[in-house]
Amino acid sequence: MSISIEIAQESDTEEIHKIMQSCTKWLNDQNMMHWENVYPLYKIKLKVAKKINYILKVENNIVWTIIIDDKKIIYHKDDEGWKEPNEKAFYISWLAILPEYMSKGYATNLLDFADKKVKEEGWKYIRFDVVSHYKKLINFYKNRGYGIVSTRVTGKYESVFFEKSL
Repeated sequence: MSISIEIAQESDTEEIHKIMQSCTKWLNDQNMMHWENVYPLYKIKLKVAKKINYILKVENNIVWTIIIDDKKIIYHKDDEGWKEPNEKAFYISWLAILPEYMSKGYATNLLDFADKKVKEEGWKYIRFDVVSHYKKLINFYKNRGYGIVSTRVTGKYESVFFEKSL
């Protein structure tokens, strides 16, 4: 089976948007409504143009998307509980997979890629958040060595903030 991870291209934006919509529907079906109306096509195009949107392909089909950016996510605070708030960090967001590819190990591929990228670029931390009601995902990240640094409400939902030193 052929697996590759690469920077998304402008020609990938429609497919990425479909993945985001599919994942949003799956989350909604699980009574997790926090992605509703969050990821319109124009925002995806902006992330792709900045070269911060990565995709995972299986047999040349895009099945997973992730943003890896050195810019702090807008609702993350400096005093979020980060060990070293001013230290170089990459922020992960917009992690989405086609539901039929869930629980097949692809998240491990993407997180290994993110860890490697952070190390290669000389950055110290990876940071991100997860809604607190997504317990399976929280446990997955904890098992991957990401530590919880804080929990607080962001918008309508409580979020768990993670950090990993590399």
